[in-house]
Amino acid sequence: MSIRRLALALAAVTTLSIPPAAAQVPVDEVRWDFRAEPGQRFLVTHTKEVERYKDGASIFRGKASTEFAVEVLGRDANGYAFRWTAGHIQLDDALRALTPNAEAMARMGEGMVVEFRSDLAGHPIEIVNQEALRALMASRVDQMVSETVETARRNRVPETEVSKIAAALGMAKTMFANMTPEQLSALGLDEPRQLQLASGAAYRLGQTIVRTDTFVGPFGGAPIEVEARFTLLADGLTAERATVEWEQNLDPKSTTLGVIGSMPQIAQLTGQLLQGLGPVNPSQLPPITVTQRGRFTLDRRTGRTLSAEISRGVASGTLMQLERRTMTSRPAP
Repeated sequence: MSIRRLALALAAVTTLSIPPAAAQVPVDEVRWDFRAEPGQRFLVTHTKEVERYKDGASIFRGKASTEFAVEVLGRDANGYAFRWTAGHIQLDDALRALTPNAEAMARMGEGMVVEFRSDLAGHPIEIVNQEALRALMASRVDQMVSETVETARRNRVPETEVSKIAAALGMAKTMFANMTPEQLSALGLDEPRQLQLASGAAYRLGQTIVRTDTFVGPFGGAPIEVEARFTLLADGLTAERATVEWEQNLDPKSTTLGVIGSMPQIAQLTGQLLQGLGPVNPSQLPPITVTQRGRFTLDRRTGRTLSAEISRGVASGTLMQLERRTMTSRPAP
C-alpha cells in the first residue's frame, strides 16, 4: 500500500461530524427536538456506495447495505440509552471480488450489538458495552482466520502465503484490543452519529447555523479544524416535515498533519501495517481535502430523523474517494 493510498483511507475513517449547537427558538423557527420513549423500536436501513478515482477516471465502485434494529433502552435527565443491532450485511459483486475474504470480513459485523448513551438530542456520547464488543470481535477474528486458512490450504496455497494471510487478518484483533474507549466509540458509533447529526437545534428559513470546532481522529494525530453549516430548506417544508442541508469542510493543512500523525498509532496497533514505509513528513503528501454534504429529513411531530443522505469526498493528489450513504428510519412492526 502506498503512503498516499494509506493516507486517503485514513482520512476517510478519521473524519467526525459535529452537530449544530442548541439555540433559543424564535416563533418562526423549526425546532428539531428529538423525542423517544423507553421501549420504542425502529428499523434503520443503511446503504453505502464507494467509488474511487485516479486521474479523474473511476477505478472501482461498490455497494453494501444492512438493516439495524434500534431500541430505546431508557431515558433520564441527561439523555437516552440505545441498543443498535446490525443485521445481514449484503455486498454487491464488486465488493465481494475486492478481496478474497470480503464476505468473511462483512460477516464480522453481522449481529453486532452496540449499546450507548446519548444526550437529549440523540447525539451518541459513549459505548457502554465496550468489553462485550471487544470479546465478540476477537472471537470473530479467530473464526475468520481459521476459515480463511482452511480455505487457502484446501486450494493448495503455499504455507508461507497462508502465514501471511493469517498474520494480516490478526491485525484487526490487535487493533481492537488496543483501542482506547474514545477510539472504539469513534468507530462504533458512526451510523447513529450520522443519523442524528442535525437534531437538537433550532432552524430559521434564510439563516445558516455555522459551527467551527477541532477534533482528533480515532487513531490520534494532530487536531483537525472543521467548519460545519446547517441550513433549513424551504423546499418540502410542511407542518409534518422539514429538511436541513448540511455541509462540512475540513482544513486541508490540519487534515494532512492529523492523518500523518495517526500513522504511528496505526503501526503500534497492528505491528505490521506500516512496515517498510519509514517516516512520513508533510512534503511527501499532497494536501488532503475532505468535503462532506448531506440532507436530513425530520418528522416534526415526533422529532425523529426519517432519512439522511450523506456524501463524503476525500482527495489527495490524483486520487479521490467518493462515499455516498443513505439511511432511512421507520417504526419496527
